[in-house]
Amino acid sequence: MTPIDWIRVGDAAQWVKGRGRRVDLVGAPVAVFWDGTSWTAVDDTCPHMGASLADGRLFGSELQCSWHEWRYDRTTGQCPLRPWARLRVYEVRIDAGGVWLKSPRTTPSGWAGIRSGTSRRRDQVSYARFGLSQRSACSRETPFRRA
Repeated sequence: MTPIDWIRVGDAAQWVKGRGRRVDLVGAPVAVFWDGTSWTAVDDTCPHMGASLADGRLFGSELQCSWHEWRYDRTTGQCPLRPWARLRVYEVRIDAGGVWLKSPRTTPSGWAGIRSGTSRRRDQVSYARFGLSQRSACSRETPFRRA
């Protein structure tokens, strides 16, 4: 592990099991989670409405946004029900008690991030067409609840 490829973002002891922390990685906000056995790091901004994902929760293999319950796969960053909603996923390593994230040098193939030039109105029409509310579009059965 070289300092050029990996950036230390904190001490592993600072993380609480199941909770996220927002860290800065080369000027970009990243949400980092520890579930007791594995680590997850994704872009901190939810593509839906810009909420901080560090405030979200882990549910098995998914990360749930605290604002509207949209969920994203922890390994791919993909929202299972909205193909355009995708997060960048960062590689995490624990070394010498520190949490290290791989430096983002290139944009992953297929990663679109937040769509540009699209209107919320068009999304609302799409939701209505399929009988869905915006709240249920990417959420699952388990609602987000603060402890």
